[in-house]
Formats: sequence, structure tokens, C-alpha cells
Amino acid sequence: MNEVSQKTKQIYLKYINLPFKVKGTAVPYYKNSSLKSDIAVFVGKGSPDEIVEEAYNFARVENINIDSMNNVEIRDFLISHNLGIDCSGFVSNILAVEEKLDRVYIEGSFLRRFLAKRKMRENISVKVLTNEQNSYKIDNWREVKPYDLIITRKRKHVLLVSRVEKDEEEKIRYIYYWHATLYYEKGGGVREGKIEVIDLETDLKKQKWLEIDEKGRNYTLEGFLDDDGSNGIYRLRFLSD
Repeated sequence: MNEVSQKTKQIYLKYINLPFKVKGTAVPYYKNSSLKSDIAVFVGKGSPDEIVEEAYNFARVENINIDSMNNVEIRDFLISHNLGIDCSGFVSNILAVEEKLDRVYIEGSFLRRFLAKRKMRENISVKVLTNEQNSYKIDNWREVKPYDLIITRKRKHVLLVSRVEKDEEEKIRYIYYWHATLYYEKGGGVREGKIEVIDLETDLKKQKWLEIDEKGRNYTLEGFLDDDGSNGIYRLRFLSD
């Protein structure tokens, strides 16, 4: 398998084209650091459908017609109402559509784990995904495969590998990934990036990371280089069973 399933592709496509009547609005980035709510959509963990539903709810209360807005206006409305997705929320919703979310282990007391099982998305972070019960670090990056996690910024950000493109000799040419990021455009959001493999004999950080903004800045590579030893490729244990 060199790419993710059709179910996973579909939820990615819904995040970059939210199911409003006006098509073409991509979800912005949102991270609720205070976690003052235990409802997924209000803490950056909502599904595309939940985000759209809450946007219509806010609009109804405020007597606003979202369907008369253009994409820029809808996106600004989402940002102003803290409706968006963070990086671990994006991965959590992919695990949900793949029916693997309940396989994630939440550390803590029996009561804590019991309560967390009722609201899994709200309790999953990058550190949860990368604890030793849930995943293990891949020593050889050339063994990367779809659904692996690329961890950056000292376990504060996660990318999901969506496709690995190989040549006729089965050597890796490109690694494609998706993530929800604060950077690259106003409001950030879910987007695709790509790494071109230029030398299989060197480290992953020395390959050509192609996700740059209009000024030539590569926030994703910067995050990978911001390392305390925890950055790298992780494989979810329950996906390798």
C-alpha cells in the first residue's frame, strides 16, 4: 500500500472543501489551548460536518446568511468564531473514519481512561499519539509508509503521511503528507506538503522539503529542525497489527 484509503482521502477533501452550500472554503487552523470546552468542535477537534453545523448555528443566532457569503467571508466567519482544526484533531478524525480511534491508549488512572474513552478526540494530542503505548519511532526513514506520523517541533506538531511515491526500482521519490498548520496563509488550515527525496544516503532533514510560502519560507522544515531528539517518523502500533 503506497497511499491512504479512499475513506481517508474523502475526509481530507472535506476539510479543504467544507460542505457549505457555497463550495470551496477550506477549514482554518484553530487550537484551544485552554480547553474550556469538552465538545470536539469547540476545541479544534471537530469533523468537517460538525464545523459546518456549528457555523450555521452561530449564523442563525446572529441572523447572518452564510450562504450569501463568498469563500473568504465564510473563512473569516469561521476564524472569528474559533471554528477550525488543530494538527492532532485532524489526525484523530482520520483515525475515527478508519474506525481506529478507540485503539488509542490514554495514560492515567482507570477513571481518567474510562472518561476519555467517551470523548476520544478531545483527549488526543501529539504527545498522546507518540507515547510508547501508541507508537514507536522508525529508525530508518526510508521505511516510511502511509499513515506514519512525521513529528516536528519537539512533539508539538504532527504530519500524516498520505502517499509514498516510488520509482520502477522501488526507491522512494516523494513523500506526501497532510497536516493542519497555523502557517502558510491567513488562518492556516489543512494542507498538503511534499518531500522530494534527493539522496537516499542522507537524513530526512536533508531532503528537499517543498512546502514553502510565497516568500520562500518553509515552516514545516523549520519545525522538523527544531528538535530535541523527539522529532522523526512514528508508526502507530494499532495500524501495524
